[in-house]
Amino acid sequence: MAHLFQVGAGSGGMPVLDMLCRDLRIDRVTLVGPDSFKPHNVERHVFPPSGIGELKAVLAERWLKERRPDLDVQVLPVDLLDPDWQGKIEAAVAACDLGVCAADNEPAKYHFDALMRRFGKPWTLGEVLSGGIGGFAHRFHSHDCRPPRRGDAGAS
Repeated sequence: MAHLFQVGAGSGGMPVLDMLCRDLRIDRVTLVGPDSFKPHNVERHVFPPSGIGELKAVLAERWLKERRPDLDVQVLPVDLLDPDWQGKIEAAVAACDLGVCAADNEPAKYHFDALMRRFGKPWTLGEVLSGGIGGFAHRFHSHDCRPPRRGDAGAS
């Protein structure tokens, strides 16, 4: 069984969260996100207009529980960079098996990367490009980003 740690439940993060959590091997989710669902989000999101004003992370939890009542979902309705929450965030990262960064700002992406590297967790970054022109995804693992050691292939 696996624990997913995800930051962001916006129009890019929700499809990834939905697809991953349909896999029964995911049995626990920690979802971090302080954003509220706003009227301009409705046209590109899975949440209904009735959710306007609620936290996206809370709406995401409801979405997941409707599909997977057995899923253990912990919502941290905070900014990933909030210093008062770093202990709880770090504990969740340490306990997770994989991470998804669906944050929409660069400082959060860099902080997410640092957390995943510190705890040696595999993760992916998904982005939706503005203007509706598409998006892309990457997969990272902590060992992928280290410089080669002496004796490794490609090391000088």
